[in-house]
Amino acid sequence: MKRNIFKWLKRGAIALICLILAAIAAIYGISSYQLNRSHPVTELPKLTLANNPDVLARGGHIATSIGMCTECHGGDLGGKVIADAGPLGIVAAPNLTSGKGGIGATYTNDDWVRAIRHGVRRDGSSLLIMSSESFVHMTKEDLTAVISYLKQLTPVDRDVPKSHLRYLGRTLLVTGELDVLSAEKTPNLPLVKTINQKPSIEYGMYLATIGNCRGCHGADLSGGEVHGPPGTPPAANLTPTGIGTWSEADFVRTLRTGKRPNGKDLHPSMPWPQAALMTDDELHAIWLYMRSVPPKPIVDNS
Repeated sequence: MKRNIFKWLKRGAIALICLILAAIAAIYGISSYQLNRSHPVTELPKLTLANNPDVLARGGHIATSIGMCTECHGGDLGGKVIADAGPLGIVAAPNLTSGKGGIGATYTNDDWVRAIRHGVRRDGSSLLIMSSESFVHMTKEDLTAVISYLKQLTPVDRDVPKSHLRYLGRTLLVTGELDVLSAEKTPNLPLVKTINQKPSIEYGMYLATIGNCRGCHGADLSGGEVHGPPGTPPAANLTPTGIGTWSEADFVRTLRTGKRPNGKDLHPSMPWPQAALMTDDELHAIWLYMRSVPPKPIVDNS
């Protein structure tokens, strides 16, 4: 009797191990397909890059302020590890310069466009956690300025590990709980030539979009849950309901100093050091846009 019990227990253990191994193999296979799947970009605009000081200044301003590139890639854009999340994987932003370990030495104009506007690597696979769903709204004029600026960056010699998912990250990717494939989140939109940069609701919406404000605070600026490291608070409601009694001066001062009108610090997840570099006209345009959107109720996420 005992011998039969042990026999069945042994068979059950072997079957369980086989199921576990099969699940591991399936998750690895499916996630590999998702990570390596090709995303063809059929139309790449032909850009005429420039060394004009005004163009380079605009590109640098977008990279260091409006577009928040330095938040992930570092102040010198030489790349950095953003987080080693253990079993989830490593999130790292590459070295954008032409120095050792950088992509700038080999990237063509098409490569830059493919990455910035579509979240797609040279081999067609999707980038991980790249704000291409915001940058796809960038005008041709600004896209040209940014790439012109990136092409003349001071070389930085720095080897940065590539972003990659470990087993738990792959599992969450397969189950749809980890939304990190940039190419799959980026719509295919026509490239608009330019936009009037004078303060207006339209320009404010443009800045809030390419600056990824709407990525965290929501397309309608109503705020809510943000996908980030543990402890990341909900994004604030930036509609007239959430703004409440704040004045434009309060809004500008908060972004310039990182402190709310009540003296409390903004959470580190808010990239105010980059936003602080925006011009007065740009912040005024964003304020006009925020005041123009329909009020939305404040959701209690506590």
